Amino acid sequence: MVARTEGGWAMTTAELLEQRARELAERGANVDEGAQELLECCASKRVSVVVARQHFQDEAERDPEDPIAPRALEMLDAALAKGNWTLEEAV
Repeated sequence: MVARTEGGWAMTTAELLEQRARELAERGANVDEGAQELLECCASKRVSVVVARQHFQDEAERDPEDPIAPRALEMLDAALAKGNWTLEEAV
């Protein structure tokens, strides 16, 4: 995957994951399939999933009427549950 840039700076894996989670949530992707796609997007980097999850948790708290943030959270939670994390990544 080629890292896209936003504002001239390379996007972090967590930012790319946030963007992909939003796209999947907006199109109404299946949770399990979305979770698998997110794991592939971040190369199974747990920290990136946790950071992206926090981003959507914050969004959901700021705007409880937003239907996208909870859907993205659901997919990220599924990704966390599905991930094959090593001991170093789990800490």
